[in-house]
Amino acid sequence: MKNTVIVVEGIHDASKIKEVYKDAYIIITNGTSLNDDVLNEIITLSKENEIILFLDPDYPGNKIRQIISNKVLNVKHAHLKRNLAKKDNKIGIEHAKLEDIKEALNVRPLVNNTDIDLEFLLEHGYIGSNNSKEKRLNMLNHFNIGYVNAKGLLKKLSLFGINRKEIYEYES
Repeated sequence: MKNTVIVVEGIHDASKIKEVYKDAYIIITNGTSLNDDVLNEIITLSKENEIILFLDPDYPGNKIRQIISNKVLNVKHAHLKRNLAKKDNKIGIEHAKLEDIKEALNVRPLVNNTDIDLEFLLEHGYIGSNNSKEKRLNMLNHFNIGYVNAKGLLKKLSLFGINRKEIYEYES
Protein backbone atom coordinates (compact mmCIF):
# COMPACT_ATOMS: atom_id res chain seq x y z
CA MET A 1 0.00 0.00 0.00
CA LYS A 2 2.80 2.39 -0.99
CA ASN A 3 1.88 6.08 -1.18
CA THR A 4 -1.48 5.38 0.43
CA VAL A 5 -2.75 6.91 3.66
CA ILE A 6 -5.67 5.22 5.37
CA VAL A 7 -7.78 7.38 7.69
CA VAL A 8 -9.61 5.59 10.52
CA GLU A 9 -11.43 6.65 13.66
CA GLY A 10 -9.54 4.87 16.41
CA ILE A 11 -6.49 2.96 17.52
CA HIS A 12 -8.33 -0.39 17.45
CA ASP A 13 -9.30 0.21 13.81
CA ALA A 14 -5.66 1.00 13.02
CA SER A 15 -4.48 -2.19 14.76
CA LYS A 16 -6.91 -4.28 12.75
CA ILE A 17 -5.73 -2.77 9.47
CA LYS A 18 -2.10 -3.39 10.48
CA GLU A 19 -3.00 -7.09 10.68
CA VAL A 20 -3.82 -6.95 6.96
CA TYR A 21 -1.27 -4.35 5.79
CA LYS A 22 1.54 -4.20 8.34
CA ASP A 23 3.31 -1.31 6.56
CA ALA A 24 0.19 0.81 6.04
CA TYR A 25 0.43 4.49 6.88
CA ILE A 26 -2.60 5.22 9.04
CA ILE A 27 -4.01 8.43 10.46
CA ILE A 28 -6.35 8.20 13.43
CA THR A 29 -9.04 10.89 13.77
CA ASN A 30 -9.91 10.02 17.38
CA GLY A 31 -13.54 9.73 16.42
CA THR A 32 -15.56 12.89 16.01
CA SER A 33 -12.85 14.68 18.01
CA LEU A 34 -11.19 15.30 14.65
CA ASN A 35 -9.14 18.43 15.22
CA ASP A 36 -7.53 20.96 12.90
CA ASP A 37 -4.05 19.44 13.31
CA VAL A 38 -5.21 16.03 12.07
CA LEU A 39 -7.29 17.59 9.30
CA ASN A 40 -4.33 19.71 8.16
CA GLU A 41 -2.10 16.62 8.17
CA ILE A 42 -4.57 14.82 5.90
CA ILE A 43 -4.77 17.86 3.59
CA THR A 44 -0.97 18.07 3.38
CA LEU A 45 -0.56 14.33 2.76
CA SER A 46 -3.26 14.39 0.07
CA LYS A 47 -1.02 16.50 -2.17
CA GLU A 48 1.40 13.61 -2.76
CA ASN A 49 -0.45 10.53 -1.53
CA GLU A 50 -3.67 8.65 -2.08
CA ILE A 51 -6.04 9.18 0.88
CA ILE A 52 -8.54 6.43 1.70
CA LEU A 53 -11.26 7.18 4.25
CA PHE A 54 -12.12 3.94 6.04
CA LEU A 55 -14.53 4.95 8.76
CA ASP A 56 -17.13 3.10 10.78
CA PRO A 57 -20.46 2.53 8.99
CA ASP A 58 -22.45 4.66 11.43
CA TYR A 59 -23.50 8.27 11.96
CA PRO A 60 -20.21 9.48 13.52
CA GLY A 61 -18.21 7.75 10.76
CA ASN A 62 -20.34 9.41 8.08
CA LYS A 63 -19.97 12.79 9.79
CA ILE A 64 -16.15 12.47 9.84
CA ARG A 65 -16.22 11.31 6.20
CA GLN A 66 -18.22 14.41 5.25
CA ILE A 67 -15.92 16.81 7.13
CA ILE A 68 -12.79 15.41 5.49
CA SER A 69 -14.39 15.13 2.04
CA ASN A 70 -15.32 18.81 2.17
CA LYS A 71 -11.68 19.75 2.78
CA VAL A 72 -9.81 17.14 0.72
CA LEU A 73 -11.06 16.80 -2.84
CA ASN A 74 -9.33 13.68 -4.09
CA VAL A 75 -10.07 11.17 -1.33
CA LYS A 76 -11.20 7.62 -1.95
CA HIS A 77 -13.94 6.08 0.13
CA ALA A 78 -13.69 2.55 1.51
CA HIS A 79 -16.92 1.22 2.96
CA LEU A 80 -17.56 -1.77 5.15
CA LYS A 81 -21.09 -3.11 5.22
CA ARG A 82 -22.71 -2.44 8.57
CA ASN A 83 -23.41 -6.12 9.28
CA LEU A 84 -19.72 -6.96 8.73
CA ALA A 85 -18.63 -4.39 11.31
CA LYS A 86 -21.05 -5.38 14.06
CA LYS A 87 -20.34 -7.23 17.28
CA ASP A 88 -22.47 -7.24 20.44
CA ASN A 89 -24.46 -4.15 19.36
CA LYS A 90 -21.23 -2.24 18.68
CA ILE A 91 -20.27 -1.09 15.21
CA GLY A 92 -16.70 -0.53 14.13
CA ILE A 93 -13.96 -1.48 11.72
CA GLU A 94 -12.18 -3.26 14.57
CA HIS A 95 -14.96 -5.89 14.69
CA ALA A 96 -14.62 -6.90 11.03
CA LYS A 97 -12.91 -9.99 9.66
CA LEU A 98 -9.55 -9.44 8.02
CA GLU A 99 -10.77 -10.59 4.60
CA ASP A 100 -13.69 -8.12 4.77
CA ILE A 101 -11.28 -5.30 5.57
CA LYS A 102 -9.06 -6.26 2.67
CA GLU A 103 -12.02 -6.36 0.29
CA ALA A 104 -13.36 -3.00 1.52
CA LEU A 105 -9.98 -1.33 0.99
CA ASN A 106 -10.05 -2.35 -2.66
CA VAL A 107 -11.89 0.87 -3.49
CA ARG A 108 -13.34 2.31 -6.66
CA PRO A 109 -11.77 5.58 -7.78
CA LEU A 110 -13.93 8.70 -7.78
CA VAL A 111 -14.64 9.72 -11.36
CA ASN A 112 -17.75 11.92 -11.20
CA ASN A 113 -19.32 10.43 -14.31
CA THR A 114 -22.37 8.27 -15.02
CA ASP A 115 -24.98 7.72 -17.70
CA ILE A 116 -27.66 7.12 -15.06
CA ASP A 117 -30.39 9.73 -14.56
CA LEU A 118 -33.42 10.12 -12.30
CA GLU A 119 -35.72 8.51 -14.87
CA PHE A 120 -33.53 5.38 -14.89
CA LEU A 121 -33.58 5.21 -11.08
CA LEU A 122 -37.38 5.55 -11.05
CA GLU A 123 -37.85 2.90 -13.75
CA HIS A 124 -35.66 0.46 -11.84
CA GLY A 125 -37.31 1.14 -8.48
CA TYR A 126 -34.30 2.61 -6.67
CA ILE A 127 -36.33 5.71 -5.88
CA GLY A 128 -40.05 6.45 -5.66
CA SER A 129 -41.50 3.04 -4.82
CA ASN A 130 -42.50 1.25 -1.62
CA ASN A 131 -39.42 -0.98 -1.49
CA SER A 132 -36.93 1.57 -2.89
CA LYS A 133 -34.92 1.87 0.30
CA GLU A 134 -34.31 -1.88 0.54
CA LYS A 135 -33.58 -2.18 -3.18
CA ARG A 136 -31.21 0.80 -3.07
CA LEU A 137 -29.40 -0.58 0.00
CA ASN A 138 -28.87 -3.96 -1.67
CA MET A 139 -27.48 -2.30 -4.79
CA LEU A 140 -25.17 -0.01 -2.80
CA ASN A 141 -23.94 -2.98 -0.77
CA HIS A 142 -23.24 -4.87 -3.98
CA PHE A 143 -21.02 -2.05 -5.22
CA ASN A 144 -19.58 -1.54 -1.72
CA ILE A 145 -20.03 2.22 -1.76
CA GLY A 146 -21.91 2.90 1.47
CA TYR A 147 -25.49 3.91 2.18
CA VAL A 148 -27.13 7.01 0.77
CA ASN A 149 -30.75 8.12 0.77
CA ALA A 150 -32.81 8.61 -2.41
CA LYS A 151 -31.86 12.26 -2.64
CA GLY A 152 -28.13 11.53 -2.75
CA LEU A 153 -28.22 8.37 -4.88
CA LEU A 154 -27.55 9.94 -8.27
CA LYS A 155 -24.60 11.94 -6.91
CA LYS A 156 -23.10 8.84 -5.27
CA LEU A 157 -23.43 6.76 -8.44
CA SER A 158 -21.82 9.57 -10.42
CA LEU A 159 -18.95 9.95 -7.94
CA PHE A 160 -18.11 6.27 -8.23
CA GLY A 161 -18.68 6.16 -11.99
CA ILE A 162 -21.30 3.43 -11.80
CA ASN A 163 -23.11 3.22 -15.12
CA ARG A 164 -26.21 1.59 -16.58
CA LYS A 165 -24.26 -1.43 -17.85
CA GLU A 166 -23.03 -2.21 -14.32
CA ILE A 167 -26.57 -1.83 -12.92
CA TYR A 168 -27.96 -4.16 -15.63
CA GLU A 169 -25.26 -6.74 -14.83
CA TYR A 170 -26.02 -6.44 -11.10
CA GLU A 171 -29.76 -6.88 -11.70
CA SER A 172 -29.40 -9.98 -13.86
